[in-house]
This record gives sequence, C-alpha cells and structure tokens, in this order.
Amino acid sequence: MKKGTLLLSALMLAGLASCGVKAESAEIDYGTTSKFAKEDLEEAFKLVKDTLSTWDVSQIKNIRYGSDANSNDENLAWLNSLKDDDETYTECIMVETDFHTKEDAEGAWEADADYNDYQWWLARTENGEWQLMTWGY
Repeated sequence: MKKGTLLLSALMLAGLASCGVKAESAEIDYGTTSKFAKEDLEEAFKLVKDTLSTWDVSQIKNIRYGSDANSNDENLAWLNSLKDDDETYTECIMVETDFHTKEDAEGAWEADADYNDYQWWLARTENGEWQLMTWGY
C-alpha cells in the first residue's frame, strides 16, 4: 500500500512539473474523510492544480482536503446559488493550498510571495465531475 501511495504521489508531482509549476516539494494531504473516496479527492486536487498552473505560481507547497465539516448543506446551498445553469449540485468540497508566486508575478498577486490556506470551493452533480466554483481567502 505504501509503495502504491508513493508511486501515485510521484506521478502527481511529475504531472505538476510538466505544466511549469514547481512541485517537487509539494505535500499532498488527503486528510480523513467519510464522505469521499481518495479518487474523488484526487479529481478535485487535479482541477485545482490545473488552475494554479495557469497562474503566476512558481511552486505549490501543499494541497489538502479541507475536512468533512466544510462539505455541509449550508456550503452546498451557497455554491448552488453561484451557478448559472439548471443543474443542482449534490456535493461540495473545499480544498486548501499553500503556494509561492513567481518573482515577476503581476496583477492581483504579490510578486515572490507565499499564499497560505488559499481556499478552493468545488461542487458537482450526482455522478458528475467537480466544477471549480470560487477561490480565495
């Protein structure tokens, strides 16, 4: 089991490295959950990492599951209120990241700075894929 976990982590880090974001030291924390399978978390993490790869980020330090307590009815209702379509989301998840911006980061980002506990809120319909709904502090 440990060998499989190490291999999976190595593959995830290799994927991040290929998209220009340094992730050699990124820590993946699945936390403890009774609501989601590891694959569910991996799908959510991938969406967050793919988004970060398009920003002025030089390194993802860690990515972690925000806890079952955040995946509640109140947050689900909030995320449903943000959507523009007729579908109803049935699950939500909060992911947190710590990352470092590039030395020449522009726009809303402070250059060469650490961003910690950055929240990502995702939702999905029953049997659907995660949708990134909102992010920030």
